[in-house]
Amino acid sequence: MASFAWKVTILGRMRAIAIFRAEKKRLDSKMGSALEGAGQAIMSTSRAIYVPVATGQLMGTGRVGKASKHSGNWEVEMMYGGQGVAYATNVHETNRSYGGGRVWKYLTTPAQSFNYDSYMVGQYLNPTSGIGSTSSQNITAAANPSAAADASSVAGAFGLGG
Repeated sequence: MASFAWKVTILGRMRAIAIFRAEKKRLDSKMGSALEGAGQAIMSTSRAIYVPVATGQLMGTGRVGKASKHSGNWEVEMMYGGQGVAYATNVHETNRSYGGGRVWKYLTTPAQSFNYDSYMVGQYLNPTSGIGSTSSQNITAAANPSAAADASSVAGAFGLGG
């Protein structure tokens, strides 16, 4: 039978709140760059495997926006299209196979299969990570971190506020 020893250090409520807030701020500051990195990884997969290529013009319009925070959630916009490729949305939304294994839903497919949780936890745990037109196909990936390392949920669980 295994035995466990626990050591509890009481810092005081205000000190604990300060520690949780500092950790939340540190993690939050990394979230934007981590989510942009996830967007770049999805875009790379989209270009390499999914987006149809006839002339390469559509592939060349793929881009990832800057991450921003809205209502407590981080978002990054990934898109194809723009001037000269008004057909981007039509190609993305028309159920059809293209040559060389390229497919419709060329941005949705890699975004849906991307493992956000593993990627984001890896970014949190890695201390060195630093990491259109109206015809554009826009897909937004939102992340609201739920990893155990999220200090705001830990602080909330202890009634310390976030």
